[in-house]
Amino acid sequence: MTDADRLGVFAGSLADERLDADTAIARAAGHGFAACLFGSVFEVSPTLDPGEIAARRDAAAEQGVEVAVGSVNLHPFRVGQDARLLAAGDGDVRAGLARMVETSALLPGRELLVIVGRIEDRYDRLTPWPEQLDLTARLLRRLAPVLRDHGLRLALKTHEEITGGEVARLVDAVGADVACASLDPVNLLVNLEDPVAAASRLGAAVAQLILDDAVLVLDGDTATRLFCPVGEGQVDWPALIDTLRPHSPTRWVELHRGQFTAAPFDPGWHADHPDLPLSDYAEVLRQAVRCTAALDPARLAGLRAHQARPTHRLAATTAAARSLLTPGSGRIHHR
Repeated sequence: MTDADRLGVFAGSLADERLDADTAIARAAGHGFAACLFGSVFEVSPTLDPGEIAARRDAAAEQGVEVAVGSVNLHPFRVGQDARLLAAGDGDVRAGLARMVETSALLPGRELLVIVGRIEDRYDRLTPWPEQLDLTARLLRRLAPVLRDHGLRLALKTHEEITGGEVARLVDAVGADVACASLDPVNLLVNLEDPVAAASRLGAAVAQLILDDAVLVLDGDTATRLFCPVGEGQVDWPALIDTLRPHSPTRWVELHRGQFTAAPFDPGWHADHPDLPLSDYAEVLRQAVRCTAALDPARLAGLRAHQARPTHRLAATTAAARSLLTPGSGRIHHR
C-alpha cells in the first residue's frame, strides 16, 4: 500500500453540513479514503458505548475505512465545562476524560488529534497566553498515566492560536511517549510561520500532517487567509512532503472553514508572537506579496465566494494530495 492509498479525511470535510457517523464513513469509502477522522469518540458513540464503537469500527473496516478519533478541546479553562465529559464521568471531568481515552483505545489509531484552545485565547489580556500554556502542560501531564496505560498519544495540532514552537515545548513538557505534533500548515500561516521551516524544527515529533492550502492576501496592513485547493496556495507542498517523509506521518485531508487575519506590520501583533523567527516572517510575507499580486479580481472574487463551501475544493485537493504522495506521478509544483 502506497502513502497515497493510506490517505485519510476528516469526517467534517466530507460535506458542508454535519453528517452522522455512518454516512461520513460511507462517503469516505466512496471517495477512496483509507480512514475517516472524527473530532472525538463522542461522535462515534455519544454515550461511549464499547459495543457501539466496536460495531461501527468493524462495519467501517468492511468498507475499507479505518475509524480514527481526536480528543475534545483540552484548553484548561474550557475542558471542565464540557457537558459530554461531565456526563461520561457522572459529574467528574477527570473520570470523563479517562473514559474518553479508554474508549478511544478501542479504535485502531494511536494518536488522538487535539486542539488546546481558540484563537481568542492567545490574545486574552487577563491570563497571558504563556500562563495558559503552562496550565495546559499541567493538564496534559495529568492525562499521561491513562494515555500510557492504553498506548495512546495526544497529537497537538498547530491550530490558529498556537505556534509550532509552542507545540514543541508542550511535547517536551509532557513527554514524547504521550504527546506528538499534528502539523497543520494553513494554520501556521495565520501566525506567519513558514510551514517547511516549522516542519524541519519539529522533525520526528510530527506524527500527523494535515493537507489543505491557502493564500494570505494583503489589503493595507492586514493579511487575510483564503483557502484554495492543495497546490494552488502558498504552502510549498512538495518541499513539505519531502521534509517529513523520513518521519512517516499519517496524512489527513481537512478542508478548513475559519476566517482569520494577521497584522504583519503591527508592533502589538509582533509582541504577541515573540518567538517568530525573522526568516519565517520574511518568507511568508514574501509569498503573501507574490500571491496578492498574482490574484486578478475575478480569481480573488471566486476564492472569497467559495470560503463558505469548503467541499468545493474536496475533489481537487484529494487529487493533488494523492499525486504528491505517489512516487514518480508528475507531482504538483509549488506556485
